Amino acid sequence: MGNSSDTSFKLFSFIHRALYKLSGGRLGRRAFGASILLLTVTGRKTGKQRTVPLMYFRDKDNDSTNLLIVASKGGDP
Repeated sequence: MGNSSDTSFKLFSFIHRALYKLSGGRLGRRAFGASILLLTVTGRKTGKQRTVPLMYFRDKDNDSTNLLIVASKGGDP
């Protein structure tokens, strides 16, 4: 069974996704001063789609279409 911080993280992620989707991106597009995107991936074994909010930054040295995506689970190791 997961610990309370893991449960809190999952709850925050769920609420963030819901607000982002329901508002068409008007809410949730920025958090803690950073840009947020929703990334949807398909599980290799299960085929199940999962969507997670991730922080990103635009590459200022190159074309602005390049993004640096941060997937750190809130800074966990």
